[in-house]
Amino acid sequence: MHYGGAFPEEMAALRQVFDAFAEAREAARIAEKEKEKPRYSQSNISIAVVGAQGRIGATTFAMRLAAYFKSRDGESLVVCANKRGFPQLEMMNEYYGGTEHNGIYTINGIDICTALTEPEKQYNVQIYDYGSLPTSELKLDSFDKVFLIGGTSWNELPMIYIAQQPLNSVNYTVAVNFSDKAAVEKNKEFLMLNLNEVMVLPFETDPFAIGQYEEMFDMGFSGIAP
Repeated sequence: MHYGGAFPEEMAALRQVFDAFAEAREAARIAEKEKEKPRYSQSNISIAVVGAQGRIGATTFAMRLAAYFKSRDGESLVVCANKRGFPQLEMMNEYYGGTEHNGIYTINGIDICTALTEPEKQYNVQIYDYGSLPTSELKLDSFDKVFLIGGTSWNELPMIYIAQQPLNSVNYTVAVNFSDKAAVEKNKEFLMLNLNEVMVLPFETDPFAIGQYEEMFDMGFSGIAP
C-alpha cells in the first residue's frame, strides 16, 4: 500500500508530462535562437581570401565561409582565382567525390569554379580564393570584406606584416591558423596594422565544418547588412 504519496503509475505520468513540457521549452528556445541568427538570402556580398604565404589554409577558409553562408540561406560561389586554379579544382573534386556541370564544381553542396568560368545563375555571396598571390598585385578595395590568412611563428610574421602593407584602403581582417590568443597579443604589432581584432581560427580538419566558427563569422559579418 502507498500512503501520503502518488502511485507509481501517477508518478510516471507526471514525469512524462514534465518531460514533454521540458522538451517543448527547449525546442522553443532553439527555434528562437535560430531566428536570431543572420540570414543572407537577400544579400549581395563579395569576399576575398588571401594567404600571406603558401599552404596556410586560404582555400580551406574560403570553403568554410561558403559552408557558413549556406547554413544561413546564402547562395555562395567560391571562385578559385589562385595560381593552381583548374588543377586544384579537379583534385578537390576527385578527393571529395563532387560533380561538375558547365565548369561549376559542386563539392559537399558548395559551388566552386575558376575565375574563367561564367556562372549560369546568380549568387548573392561570391568568395574569391586568391591563394598566396601577393596582395600588392591584387585589386582588393572593391570587396566588401577581405580576409588575410597567416600564422604567428617567427618565420610567418614577416610575411603577414608585408602582406598588410598595400591594404590601407581595404576592409580586411587578419585570421591566423595554428595559433592562440597569447601569441596574437605578443605579436600584435605585426598582426594588427589596421587595429582590427585578429581572428584566431579553431583547429578543425573538416573544411566544411562550421560548428566552432559560427559565432566568429556572425560577429565578423555583423557590419555587413544581410
